Amino acid sequence: MQRDSSRPGLQAAEKELRRKMVDEVKKIARCTLEEIHKTDKKVRELQQKKRFLKMDIDDLKDGRLDRIVERHQKDEGAKDASVVLLEKGEADSRESPYYWPYGLKWKGENEDLVDGEVQINCSIARHNAVGTYSLSNGEVVHLR
Repeated sequence: MQRDSSRPGLQAAEKELRRKMVDEVKKIARCTLEEIHKTDKKVRELQQKKRFLKMDIDDLKDGRLDRIVERHQKDEGAKDASVVLLEKGEADSRESPYYWPYGLKWKGENEDLVDGEVQINCSIARHNAVGTYSLSNGEVVHLR
């Protein structure tokens, strides 16, 4: 008789233990999915930043500083991603836009590289952006 009376208590304890294990599994799954979501968001943001940086490099190689300035004006994300801020300087109306000066301001860690007095133009950018660059991590990159 005692065996029968302990049976419902044992079953209730097993049910409670099973419910706790199921709850923990669901909690693990939910937390993992939330972490995946956060990671995916970070990846999307980094991919967007990389896309802006690649557009900056392509426009620099093409000598299209005007595109970089325009992109920075239209999209705050592009401005935040870029390593420099370009500003169109005063140009002689007789000159081709290709030779108009653009002032530059370095952002972030690169601020001490050049003072704000340097100006570049599309011609200088186009003809001098290509080449071989050694990066700080030892990697060598060839721009064509």
